Amino acid sequence: MLGEHKISTTLFRNREEIFGEELSPTYQGGDLSCGEMKYPQNELYKYNPFGLSTIPVPQFYFENLQKIAKNCTSVDLQYPEFSGRKDLKESFLQNFPEIKKYFKNMSINLNNILVTNGDLRAVSASIEALCEPYDELIVFEPIYPFHLCRTILRKDICIHSVGMFHNKSTDRFEIDFQALSKALNPKCKLMIISNPNNPTGRIFSKEEFQKIAECIKNFPNLTVLEDRAYFHTYCDGIDPIPFSVASPENFKRTITTYSMGKFLNANGTRVGFIVSDADIIHKIAKTFPADVHFTPQLDQMIMRENLSSATNPYMKYSNYYEFSRCDIVDRVNKVKKEFMLHGLKYLKWEGSYYLIMDIEGFRGKLHSKYLVDDDKRPIEELDRAFCRAAFKEFKIGLIPLSNHYFGNVAYDNFVRISVNHNDEDLKFLCNSMKSLAQTCKIESLIL
Repeated sequence: MLGEHKISTTLFRNREEIFGEELSPTYQGGDLSCGEMKYPQNELYKYNPFGLSTIPVPQFYFENLQKIAKNCTSVDLQYPEFSGRKDLKESFLQNFPEIKKYFKNMSINLNNILVTNGDLRAVSASIEALCEPYDELIVFEPIYPFHLCRTILRKDICIHSVGMFHNKSTDRFEIDFQALSKALNPKCKLMIISNPNNPTGRIFSKEEFQKIAECIKNFPNLTVLEDRAYFHTYCDGIDPIPFSVASPENFKRTITTYSMGKFLNANGTRVGFIVSDADIIHKIAKTFPADVHFTPQLDQMIMRENLSSATNPYMKYSNYYEFSRCDIVDRVNKVKKEFMLHGLKYLKWEGSYYLIMDIEGFRGKLHSKYLVDDDKRPIEELDRAFCRAAFKEFKIGLIPLSNHYFGNVAYDNFVRISVNHNDEDLKFLCNSMKSLAQTCKIESLIL
C-alpha cells in the first residue's frame, strides 16, 4: 500500500461530522478540569479522545515548581539560549532512562542534545532543517496527522504514505516493506516513524528496524526521525529499542525526539528533546534563532528538577519512570479485561496511550441516525458512525482510524481509545461500550 500526496486540509477531517456542532474544535471558553471538557453550549465531554490525561501529576512536579518559582531571578525570566539550558541538558544526560539504557556506549554529550518546545516542535524543526522545497518525505499510514506541519505546505514537500496492514495472525499493524521500497528515491530526505506508535499501539521490533535500515542503505541523503513521545509506555516482555541504536550505522542518520510532559501526565508541559548526531543537531539548531517557539527558562528549570526527582523511589517502584510505565500497562489491562468480559474486541497492545478497538461486529447494527451527520449528509465509514454514536449517547470521545489516512481509507473497522485516564473514567468508558453493544444486540465480538 503506497500513496503519494500533497498536504491539504482534507487530511484533517471535520470533527463536527462525528461530534456535532456542540463540540467546538477550538475549545473556546473551555474548562479542562477533572477530565470533563465544558464547551460554549455547556455540553459535557465525559471522556476525551485526545492526549489530555486525567491521571494525577506526581507531587514532586508541584514541589519543584514551587522551589523554582521561589528561587528564580530576573535573569531566569529572559530569553533562553536557543539550543536549551545547559543544566537541563546535563540533567537529561544524567537521569533520562533511555540515555542510560540505549545510548550509554555511544559517547553522547551536550552537542548531541537539543531542547525543544515540545515533541512536535522537534519534528517541525527537523523538517525545516533537512528538507528543501519540493523534497519528499515518507510517513507510515495510519499516520499521526500533526507530524505534518506548516513547513510541508510552505516548502511544497511531497508526502509518500507507506501503508501498514492489519496482520490477522499477529493481530497488529505491520509495515508493508514492499511499499516502502517502492517509495524510496533520491529526493526523499526524511522518514518519520512514531514508536511506540500513535495511533496503532505498535512497538516496532529490532528486526523490523534492521529491515528498514537495509531498505534505506542506498539512500544516504535520507534521515530517519523517530518520535518517541510515548517512550515510557510499553508492555512487559518488550524491549522498545530506538531505531538509532538498532543497527550500528543508524545513529548518524537518525533524529530521536522525546516528550517530557507525557510520562509526568502533564501534557501541556512544552519541553521536548532531540538526540542525534552532532552535525544534524547543528543543522536543526540553525533554524532556532528565527523561531520564537522556544521553551521558557522557568519550564526548563522545573524539568531539570523533575528529571532528577523521577529517579528516586516512587511508591513501590525503584523510580517514577518505572511507576509511570507500569501505571499505563495496568490501565490498559483493566480496559482489556472489561472488554473481554463484555465480548468486545481489541487489537494486540504493545505501547503508547492508545488501544485499538475492532468494531467490525457493529457493521449494519448501528442505528440509522448515526449514519448521517447533523446536516443529514451520509457518513460512509463504520468507525466514524461508531464514534458519533459513542459521543451522542454517552459523551464518550473516540477517534476513528479512518481519520489517520490521507485519501483512500484502508480500514474503517477500528477506533482509537485513549487509556491515559483515571480509574473512574475507565470504568465509565467500559460500561458505556457495554451498553452500546447491548443496544446493538451484540452478544460477543470475540471469536
